[in-house]
Parts: sequence; structure tokens; C-alpha cells
Amino acid sequence: MTESPNAMTELDTLIKQAEIMQKKMQMDVQFKKNIAFLKKSAPAIYEKMNGFEPKKLVLQVHGAEEINLVNIDSKNPVYKKDPVIFAKEQVYDHLLSAARFNIQFKKTEIVNEKHIHPISVNQALESYESLHLESRYNPKNPIGLALIIGCGLGYHIEELVKNCDVRNLVVYDRIDDGFYASLFTIDWENIVTNINKKNGKVKIYTGNDHNHALREMRGLSYEIGMHNMVTHRVYKHTESTDNDLFYEAFKIEFPIQISSLGFYDDEQVSFSHTIHNINSNEPIFTPKKHEDLPPVFIIGNGPSLDSLVDTIRKYAEHAIIFSCGSALTTLYSLGIKPDLHIEVERNLGVAEMISFGTDKEYTKNIPLLAVNNLAPDVKKLFKKTYLAIKPNDLGASILADILSPNDYFELELCNPTVTNCGFSYAVHMGFKEIYLMATDYGMPDKKSHHSSHSIWKKMDEKREKNQELEQDAIEDYTYSSSQFETKGNFSEKVITSPILNTSKINIEILIRENPNANYYNPNNGAYIEGAKPTLINEISIKNPIKNKTEVINALLTRNFTNFTLEKITRESILERYISPIEKIKGALILSEKCLEMKDLHDQLDRIFNNLQKLTKFNSATPMLIRGSFQVQAGMLIYNCSRTKTQSEFLECYKAGKNIYNDFITTVIERLSKDPLALDDTLSLKPVTTAQ
Repeated sequence: MTESPNAMTELDTLIKQAEIMQKKMQMDVQFKKNIAFLKKSAPAIYEKMNGFEPKKLVLQVHGAEEINLVNIDSKNPVYKKDPVIFAKEQVYDHLLSAARFNIQFKKTEIVNEKHIHPISVNQALESYESLHLESRYNPKNPIGLALIIGCGLGYHIEELVKNCDVRNLVVYDRIDDGFYASLFTIDWENIVTNINKKNGKVKIYTGNDHNHALREMRGLSYEIGMHNMVTHRVYKHTESTDNDLFYEAFKIEFPIQISSLGFYDDEQVSFSHTIHNINSNEPIFTPKKHEDLPPVFIIGNGPSLDSLVDTIRKYAEHAIIFSCGSALTTLYSLGIKPDLHIEVERNLGVAEMISFGTDKEYTKNIPLLAVNNLAPDVKKLFKKTYLAIKPNDLGASILADILSPNDYFELELCNPTVTNCGFSYAVHMGFKEIYLMATDYGMPDKKSHHSSHSIWKKMDEKREKNQELEQDAIEDYTYSSSQFETKGNFSEKVITSPILNTSKINIEILIRENPNANYYNPNNGAYIEGAKPTLINEISIKNPIKNKTEVINALLTRNFTNFTLEKITRESILERYISPIEKIKGALILSEKCLEMKDLHDQLDRIFNNLQKLTKFNSATPMLIRGSFQVQAGMLIYNCSRTKTQSEFLECYKAGKNIYNDFITTVIERLSKDPLALDDTLSLKPVTTAQ
């Protein structure tokens, strides 16, 4: 007896329905397991995912193997073939490719013979260069960081972690829908456990725009170590406009990670300068916003200053004028005196530049607003000095130990350029009408990097006339980086650099976080989101400030506090901050035996974790040495990863290990001998000598 076609169709339908039901049950079990894991390990993500409703992509099940993400609006599936097969093929193709980023290390100019970090870096690079290593990629090497753009159903994540030695994992997706769907399809607890066993971390950034994610990622090197980021893999799983924006922004943003590590000599200077400033009891920024403030001009030294000079003169009595960094010397040459001057740098070259570009009569009545690591000699040039606490700074860690939580306030996003510091001061003081003057963050051409009246232009002219001068002696770091184009304020495009772009982004973040003010951008530079593009003839400020001196004095009195802090002695410094490093010196040294890349990764992870453990004593101690460790470790792992044979690897490791171990030993000896040495770097010396 044969069954009718209708009976067969009905049976097939029942079987398919049973398969779908069984698959859904399996997926529900997986979801409950994942959500329980998130509840105990990632509460913030749990709160977002528990009860989440997809908005753009929804999970659909058509059979035992037919699972897909479907666009709610178009009804089109995300995957054009079986997602599991697609993921395996994509991972295989990715690993065969050379789709990775390398951080290139270059020799550093020696501006101070006493600084040991740049000398050690140059020695290491010379040793690696002598080995004549070729650029290559070995897929068997550990992946210090896998950055996955696009979560989808997550099968590719599971496949990559299963088949490779992934030490740290970051997943970015503009929308939450994919990650939510992956909770039904893959075992996140297994993935996280796999990586945690190697002392690695898993970071999930979904549901936010690329700027928010990049800001969150900026501290990644402090969490996982630069050695894990130096030859990382970037895996683009899905194509979308949002994910592409993140990818392009990441390529620009990532090189800045290494420039913000905090090298030993810089950190030691911040350490000593902060302690000197604490011992001299400078007033500290404890903002108390006031609603009734006049407009403020934040004045940088960009090329737009030339066209804004007359406007600044016209409204000098209508607004509070902040001069930022070298803009002070330009305003001096133009006969304009600011009400407050801003500095964010820590080196002695600040005092040298101001002394060279102004005179004491000009600066002696100007209050100085700076940050905790200011060189003490700079204070001698000004009427009075007021300090804010700089985030992510070693000196800030010392102040966090001393001040009560109610008195401790960090001046957020006050770098990388001094105009960020001035802008952050203005925002937190409560100014409601803020004009960004000559804060260009981009220029029409490569030559127009500063005002034509600036000290930097004068230096350019002197170098052109005198060929004996060192041509790069005072090259401005903000313009010497690799350049690219960005949206202009009054033009389609301007030229910028990674540091200037970060400076602009930090301004934009502060504007977004403080929307109850008006921001104006009259510059022929980069477009600043949230700051109104304003033509010069559109600037109109009605009333002059009555009793301007009284307004400034009230502003300073209200926003700064004179704390009576106990003097910090050399003996207490050695006991609290230096002895913890001395005690673990042996644990910071690279061993003689290291046979392959896995061993090297394990060693560097061990040392990095030992440095992190120093935070149990205080947060300042590991910062003294961590940045330089990151660079040394990054160079070592990058060059060792390029070796072809074990003998080549051993030779490369030996060269880097010896320089690294000598450096660590020297650092600890110096800290024990003279932890409070002040900076004595003179950046303008080649030029001023030839005057």
C-alpha cells in the first residue's frame, strides 16, 4: 500500500515543524544559558539584552539547519547561504589573508641626553634592523587582539576562537540585533572562558555609534597591553555603512594609542612636577558652574588667527580671552593681552618658549590655568597659577590618594592639544557662549599650519635663512603626523592629522555632553560637530563686560580651592611609590629561555599582569614603568613575529631581551636614586643660540 502525495506532503510538513520546534527549544536553552552568564559576568549587557526587542533584524528558523537573520523591513535574509558554512569559509579566507594592522616603530629624536626611553628605543630598533627581517605573517602565531566588525549570528566568532590562539577579543556592531540573535546560536560563556584562561579580555561594543565605541576603546592598551595590539587582526564580517564608518575611523584612531602610552621619562617628570606643585599648594580646580557669565574666546594658534585678529581686538572688552599655548606669543606680537593663559604640557620648553616669545612685563599680570604636571619654572612667569587634575596622568593618581572624593575633579578631555584644555576649562566653569578662535584642527594646505604671526612661523623663517640650524629642531608634533582629509568648516575638505582629529573629536564629545551652551566656529579649518559655522561678520557681542577684573577674580575664586596639603617627603615617596617596583624587579625581567612566539606572548602577558598588580599598592607606581614596557614589548613581539626559523627567532629575541632587561634595571636604579628630578629639556635651544 503506497501513501498518497498529499499524505507525504503532510508528513514532510509535520517533520519540518517538529525539526523547527526542536531547533527552537535548543536555541531557547542556549539563550537562557547565555543570559544567565551575562547576568553574573556583564550586568550592563544583561540589562540591555534581557527583554530586548529587535528593531531591524530578526532571527528566523525554517528547519533543523535553516537559521538566518532577516531584515524586518525588506524581508531579505542577511546570509545568502547557510550561515554556518558561510562563517567557516569566511574565517578560512580571513586567516589566509594578511588582513592585519602593524604599529610601525621609528627612531626617536633625542631632545635630552638624560632621557633613557628614546635612547633605549633607538638601540633596540638598530638591533632589529641589523637582522634584516622581512615582513611576513604566520597564521600559527597567537592573535593578541582580534577585532571583529559585525556580530551577525556569531558563528564566525566561535570558529575563529576555536581554531586560533586568540588572546583578546573585541566585537563591534552598530546595532544590537545581531548580538541579541547570537545569544540563541553560540555559546558565549565558552568563548569568554577560553580567552579568560589566557588572562585575556572580551569586549562587546554594540548599539552605539563608532565615535562612542572608539572612545571606549582608547584605554584598551592599558587593559591588555600594547604587545597584544601590535599585530592585531581586523575581521570585517558584515558590510554596512555604519560598520564601514567604524572601520575607517579605527584606522585613523588606532595609531594614537601608542602616542598616549606615557613613556618613562614623561611619567617621571609628571610624577616629580606634580609633587613639587602639591608641596607649593597651588589652588586646584573644583568647578562650581555659574549661570551669568560673559562670552569667552578660546584662542588657539591656527592659521585662522590672522583673519580673526581684528575681531578679537574689537570684542576684547566684551569677552573673557583664553590664550592657549603658543597663541600667547602670537597675541604678544599683535599687542593683544589675554585675560587668562592656558597650558597643558609638562616640559620645561613651555617656559623657554614663553620667555623667548614674550617678556615678563607682559605675562606678570596674567593668571595661568594649567594642569597638575606643569613644570614649576613656568609658574614664575605669571601672576598666579591655578591647576586642574589631568585625567590618565600619573600625577592625578597621586592627587587621588590625597584629596577626598568630594574634592577630586578631573578636567576631562583636556588633551591632546592645549586648546582642548582651554575648552574643557570653559565648559566646566559654566560659560554659555563659547567662541573657538583659531582652533582650526585642519588647514587648507600643508604649509598653513599656524598663524603667520606665530613663533613657529618665525622659526621657519630663521631656518630658511640659516642653513646651519637644525631643520627639524622644533617641528610641531601635531602637524608632523601622517595626514589625511576631513570635512572643512567653510570648505569641502581640509588637511588634518590623527592628533588634530582626536583633538577635534574630544571637543565634539564635550559639546554633546554639555548641550546647554552655544558654540561658535569661525575658523577656516575643520568642521566641528555641535559648533555653529560662523562667518567673521556674523560675530556680534552687544555689551562690554563691566568691571572685567572683578569678573575674572570671582571666576577664579569660585572655581579653585586652596587646600592645605601635607608636604610629601622624599622618604615617603621612596616607601610608597618606589619600593613596590624594587620588590618585583625580578618578575619584570625577560627570561633566558624563550623558544617560540607563544612563549614570548606568555612572558609578556606575565610581566604586564605583574605591572597591573602593582595597583594594589597605589595606581601611580605601575604608570611609572608601564608605558615604556609597552613600547619595548611591542617592538619585540612585532620583530619576532617576522622571523622565519627558530634560530632567527632566538637571535631576534636575544637582541630585544638584552636591551629590555638593561632598560628595566636602569629605570629602577634611577627611581631609587632621584625620583624627583625636574625636567630640563630645552626645545628651542638650536634656534635661540643662533639669534
